[in-house]
Order: sequence, then C-alpha cells, then structure tokens
Amino acid sequence: MVRSNAETLENSCREVQPIADWKLPVGDWLQCILHMKQLQDVSAFNAPQLQILVQRIVSLDLSLNDLEHLDGLHHLSQLCELNLSFNHLHSLSGIETLFNLRRLDVSNNHIAELDHLAHLSMLTELVRRFVLASLTI
Repeated sequence: MVRSNAETLENSCREVQPIADWKLPVGDWLQCILHMKQLQDVSAFNAPQLQILVQRIVSLDLSLNDLEHLDGLHHLSQLCELNLSFNHLHSLSGIETLFNLRRLDVSNNHIAELDHLAHLSMLTELVRRFVLASLTI
C-alpha cells in the first residue's frame, strides 16, 4: 500500500511524544498541526520552533477535535478568527489574551459562561449554536 506524503507525515507526527520534543523542520511542524485531528490540547502552538509563524496566524480552525481546554493560545496574538466548534470545551479560559479576535465559533461545546470574552473589544461575531440531531436550538 502506497501512502501519500501527508498521510505519512500525519502518522509520524502522532507517534512522536511529547510534542515539545519534536525535532522537525518548521514546515513539517505546520503540516503536522494542520493535518492532525483529534487534538486534545493546543500545546503544539507553544513549540519554540513555531513562534515566528504562530504569531502570524490570523485564522484558525480547530473544530472537530477533542479539545477540553485552551491553555497555550496566548502566542496567537494576531488571530482574528477562531473556530472551536464541536470540541469538549466547558470554559473559554485561555482565550482572554486574543485581543485581535473578531469572530469566534464555539458551537457544540459545553460552555456555560462567557466571562472570558469580556476584554475582547474587537470581537464582533460570536457563534454559539448547539445542534442536536437535525434541530438547531
């Protein structure tokens, strides 16, 4: 069976633990992050090898993962759009330093309080739907 480069890279990224010890070129780091699904945390954004690139990200889609918390997003200082839908979040703690955030989608999570958004004055669009089967509540 012949594997694609992306599939091989994705599998090799999953096998290496912990993330902080990855010894990959910057481009490969980004490929791992972009192709990886079922993330349980966002610690990959704290890797020293990625700091310059991470600080330039303006839009990020982390939907459909297994995120339970948002610790480690503080390096995404230029982020304007963030999709966190379909995760396992109960809190938005860790998002309060994303001062450039304009659009946030937290649909289909278990978030009860939005107090961590209080200082995000640029935030103009918040999507917070909960879809149950084919019904939108």
